[in-house]
Parts: sequence; C-alpha cells; structure tokens
Amino acid sequence: MSALDLFASGMGAFILLAIMALPFFPNTGSAPEPVPEPQPEPEPAVDAGSLEEALEIAERERDEALSQAEQLAAELRAAIEELRQTSQERDLAQQLAASLESQVAELQVPDLDLVICLDVTGSMAEQVSGLKQQISDLGRILNAVAPTGIGVVAFGDRYWDRPLFVQNVTTDMRALQDFINALEPRMGLGGGRNGDSPEALAMALERAATMNWRPESESRYIVIMSDYPAYPERTNAALRTAQNFASQDGHHVSAVMVNGSITGRAAEPFMRQLANAGNGEFVDGEEKTLVGSILLAVLLP
Repeated sequence: MSALDLFASGMGAFILLAIMALPFFPNTGSAPEPVPEPQPEPEPAVDAGSLEEALEIAERERDEALSQAEQLAAELRAAIEELRQTSQERDLAQQLAASLESQVAELQVPDLDLVICLDVTGSMAEQVSGLKQQISDLGRILNAVAPTGIGVVAFGDRYWDRPLFVQNVTTDMRALQDFINALEPRMGLGGGRNGDSPEALAMALERAATMNWRPESESRYIVIMSDYPAYPERTNAALRTAQNFASQDGHHVSAVMVNGSITGRAAEPFMRQLANAGNGEFVDGEEKTLVGSILLAVLLP
C-alpha cells in the first residue's frame, strides 16, 4: 500500500508538472509552416560571348584613354616648350629695349632755340607775308627734330620812330603766330624817315643776342633775313656781335640773303661775312621758300 501510494503521488506530480509546462510545448497542430529565411538569388550564368564583347569594349576604351593621354602629354610638352621660348624671347626683347633706350638717350637731340631777325622795310613785303603763312610749318618741322623755342626781332631803319619789334623766345606757337600776323612792312616808320638803303640790322642782331634764351636749349641760332646790309659804320659791330655769340658751343648766326627788287644782290658780300663770323650758314634766298631758307640756315651749320 505504501508503494502504491508512492506511485500514485509520483504520477500526480508528473501530471501536474505536465499541465504546467503544456503552454511551452511547440504547436504541432494544422497551422501553416513557418516561412523560411529568404535566400539570395543565384547569379545568372555569364555568357562567354558577352564576356568577350565586354572585354573588347574595355580594351577599346583603354586604348582611347591612352591615346588621349598621349595627345594631352604632347600638347603639354609643346606648351612648356612654347612658354620656355616665349620667356627667352621676352628676356631678349627686354634686353633689346633696354639697349635701344640707352642708344636713344645717347642720340637724343637737345632743345633748340631760334631767333629770326626779319627786315620789315617796304621791299620785304613778300617775306613778311611768307612768314605769316609758313611759321606754323616751320615750328612743326623744327619740333620734329628737337623741342624748339622761336623768337622774332622785326627791324626796319634806325631813323624810324620804332626800329624794332620783339617777340621773346617761346614754345607757344599760337602767341608766335599772333605776333607775326601783326607784322606789316614799314610798320615802325611812323613820323620817321627811310631815305637810305642800309637797315638797322646791327641793332637787331644785338637785341637777338640778348634774348631770353631758354636754359634747356643747347643749340641756339640767329637767322638774319634782309635784302641790304647794316649801316657801314655799324658793319664791324654786327660782325663782332656774331663772332661773340658764336664763340659759345652750339651758338650760330646764319644769314639769308634776299634779292631786293631795287638793291638786287647788294647784301651778298656782307651777309657772307656775317655767316662766316657767326659760324653759321649763308643761304641765297633766291628761288627758295622762306621755310626752306630758314631750315637750311639752321640745320646745315
């Protein structure tokens, strides 16, 4: 009885434990099976023909890339070479420019001053008119040679009320033109007289020698234009003035002889002496323009 009681008690305990564990047992009923884990799809098999085609495309693209790379490399080398040559040419050009600037500086023509002593007696009407028309051309030509200042001493006879009219040396061509436009033959006669042939040439030359020459002008020229010489008693004084003026470097006195309608070539001997004393040029004004005569008188010495 004790054994049976023990067996019954054990059986009861087993049943009790089974009932308690029943919820934890897997469901073995008719429910659908659990969904299996998704598996990766197998890669499709590669066709051998497609592989060869892809390989050819890759090789072609590689060849094209190599060709482009070689072309770019060639262009880069050419650009580098061109840059190197350009740099060399630039350096050479800079050297040449520096050399030319040095040569130009050495050859630079210094400033020039010119004083025209113009006879304005009645026989010089043509020359007075010519100077009015051509002074701007003269200034332009001389300034093309060197920076130029121009002055004028208009002279008549010593017995005139006003023998001299003076325009100081200037670079203002408008002021110079205005002065020359105001010149007229016999303009200083007034109540004076002009009964002899010689002119106040020595007086004009002395005034020109003391003009307001510009400090920067290294070349200075006096050009006498007349159809008759100075008064006989003033001839030597005129020659001395020319000689003293020309004793300085770059200073010259030139003479342009005008063939007078009455006096003819009477001025020639004195004008030649004057140009010689002034280390200048004697110019025969016959058949020459006024500008041409002055240019010869300035540029030839």
